[in-house]
Amino acid sequence: MFELHHLSANEQWDWLHRGELDPVDLVEHYLRRIERLDPELGAFATVTPELALARARRLRDAGIGSTILWGLPFADKDLTPRAGVPMGGGSRLLDGYVPEESGPLAQVLDDAGAISLGKTAVPEFGFPSYTEPLAGRPARNPYDPSTGAGGRAAAPPSPSRQACCRSPPARTAGDRCASPPP
Repeated sequence: MFELHHLSANEQWDWLHRGELDPVDLVEHYLRRIERLDPELGAFATVTPELALARARRLRDAGIGSTILWGLPFADKDLTPRAGVPMGGGSRLLDGYVPEESGPLAQVLDDAGAISLGKTAVPEFGFPSYTEPLAGRPARNPYDPSTGAGGRAAAPPSPSRQACCRSPPARTAGDRCASPPP
């Protein structure tokens, strides 16, 4: 059975810009998927459904936009400061830290019309290449949840994150010397 997550990010963008898909419907789809899959996968450190839906509604109500990422949902890494959203960086040191201002990456993505669904889990401060932080749950492989998600040597997101959403904005520092998924 076809579902919206079967579309690539490019196809989702195309459907959004042709008016065949509503940003609210796409965000709701991914939020349901995160709610269903993330308890086992540990891909997200923080999910922000209220913020994501409010942004999707604002974008929809303003009409189809001309910005490059208009209406596309994505997930910030938990290394990206976003105003009002907890940022742990995979570390117990930052427990309870909530930035007052968004960082440059979050601002660029917002200006481009993207919609953050929350923050994905990261290893402590982006090191090492596998996501098993002391401050949160380890990311699991959706094809075999008894194993870790592994690292990434290039742009593709970890399998656990890819199972929950498309359009990764950035990589962790450990990606430069990442290990493959087991």
